[in-house]
Amino acid sequence: MRDFYSLESRLGGSLMRLQTSEKQISCAGRTARPRTRFTLIELLVVIAILCILFSMLLPAFKRAMDVAHDAQCRSQLHQIGIAFHDITEDYKEMLPGGVYAPDVAGTEDGQRSWIGKEAMVATGMTVGGLGMSYLSYYHPNWTDHVGEIVPYLGGEKTAAKNYLCPALERGVFKSGVGSNGMFDYSMVNIFVGARVDTIGTTATLEFPPGSGKVNYPTPLVVEEDPAYHINSEWIDMLHFAINRMATTHMDYSTNYLAVDGSVPHIPFYWNPGPECQNWTVSKTNGHADINMGLWTSSPPFFGDWNTDY
Repeated sequence: MRDFYSLESRLGGSLMRLQTSEKQISCAGRTARPRTRFTLIELLVVIAILCILFSMLLPAFKRAMDVAHDAQCRSQLHQIGIAFHDITEDYKEMLPGGVYAPDVAGTEDGQRSWIGKEAMVATGMTVGGLGMSYLSYYHPNWTDHVGEIVPYLGGEKTAAKNYLCPALERGVFKSGVGSNGMFDYSMVNIFVGARVDTIGTTATLEFPPGSGKVNYPTPLVVEEDPAYHINSEWIDMLHFAINRMATTHMDYSTNYLAVDGSVPHIPFYWNPGPECQNWTVSKTNGHADINMGLWTSSPPFFGDWNTDY
């Protein structure tokens, strides 16, 4: 009997050890199983890291976009410059006119406004619409006229695309803010009908007034500040008097087409930009320090620049 109880005791102990081992194996199996879910803290850490990375990359992305817009703007002005060069080749070195009053453009081929109805039609302002009726007030044949440089830019649609600066967003018509939706560049009024070979290729800018004079290539077509006046009470494609150069690019800078065909980029580092009357230029026959924004007639009439030749 004693042997029987001893055998039972040994068997019971073995059974208990076996059950204990099974429990340990089962627990070990559960703890070894990999997790498939994030905890709330881990999720918040990931979100925080992504936000930090985004805040670090956003300025670099914006800078890259600004550089791209600046390059595209300069390319468009370069194309306009080629068109101006070609038209002067065809019309005895004479620059075309603009639209502000009837006397700032001629009536013959090559003498009418450099921008015409293509700017309105291509942007959805149909004949008789807001833009057309407003601008036709300044020039009797506005609604029938295609810009003089259009044939040299490859047609109306291509020309119209080159008139809009990519760095300037579309604004409300005549609001003084943003693009007028038709054109963002304007031609220096003093040069309408001028013989391009009589214009000095270097002009002097004193900006801010009293800060000293700096020489730059002479502006011919500039980006104009929407508030003064390309999208405010005056909307025309001529740059004169208190009209200001735009500072829509990085570092409050501007691009413009120069008389010599180059496209300078000038950072002003503040806003607003210089007025047309802050510039002076000379003629190739020796007449110096002519104010580009103020002239004997207001506005300068077509061909006034050529009076001394």
